[in-house]
Amino acid sequence: MPLGGATAPITFAGSLVMTNAEVLSGVCTVQLASPGTSMIVSYIMENLDMETGLWGEGPEEGLLCAGAIEIAQYCGFRVTINGFNNSAKMSGAQASYEKTLSTILPVLAGADIVYGAGSLKGGMAGSFEELVMDDEVCRAVWKAAQGIEVNDETLAVDVIDKVGPGGHFLAEKHTLKHFKNVLFFPELADRNSYDAWKKAGGKSMVKRAREKAEQILKDHWPTPLDKDVQKEISEIISRAEKELPKTTSRDKVRCKRGVREKEGVYGEYLHLVWGSNPPAPLTLFLTNSSDSTTFSCSILHVLSNLKLCRIYCEKADNYCAYDTQ
Repeated sequence: MPLGGATAPITFAGSLVMTNAEVLSGVCTVQLASPGTSMIVSYIMENLDMETGLWGEGPEEGLLCAGAIEIAQYCGFRVTINGFNNSAKMSGAQASYEKTLSTILPVLAGADIVYGAGSLKGGMAGSFEELVMDDEVCRAVWKAAQGIEVNDETLAVDVIDKVGPGGHFLAEKHTLKHFKNVLFFPELADRNSYDAWKKAGGKSMVKRAREKAEQILKDHWPTPLDKDVQKEISEIISRAEKELPKTTSRDKVRCKRGVREKEGVYGEYLHLVWGSNPPAPLTLFLTNSSDSTTFSCSILHVLSNLKLCRIYCEKADNYCAYDTQ
């Protein structure tokens, strides 16, 4: 990942040159090893924050991603881009505006996939309420990306002529027909008057998002896949288990759950040990606070790096063993 001003030129064009060279080298390597392999490329770029020396996250990133998408489209690639970038340490105004800027630009440029919802501080942390708020950002950005439809029906010249000067459009069939598709209806943002908002408890958006997240975790039950789909997935897994190389004992990862206190914060931890010589341990500490559920490290990210293919449980010692390729 080129870092402008450190491992890449500080100028956006120069950073894109280096990033594209890295992407093309990866594509060529894969195609030489396995010609015709379907691929989706990922351009990940940042700039060095010259004030802090840290990974800089701001509007520059969205602009870089938009430029990368145009390059990928020129090359005929499908592209995935990291969005929702922010340097905020907690949910709030900073996280929201930085995420919106870094997401809407690549979406408008035509990204195939934009990921990163629910994250804080460059993906170093995340929370359930943040994920709920980012869902609303997704809906709003998607609404903006749809643009403005222009035709005889939407121009509504005949309706304007019918209503005439001094009239209103509220009772027109044209309004009833189109308002649900034209307007954006937020589920979290409060558009009521101040008095109505105050009467309802005067809750901030973060608090409303937290309550919605808690309600989802309590009440939501995912709709199961159709039986024919489940059957097809099972058949695919069975074929893969026969065709793919068998895993070895060195590929097993053990994961032990427990509770302990660390640095004055009481929470839950996961201890991972996977095959190496000597074994390599990694402890992930999770904290649960009244403000947010913050992950010091993303479990899914760690496990995905281990190339999981299936998960099963060992009965001994409360360990979970993860089979990897």
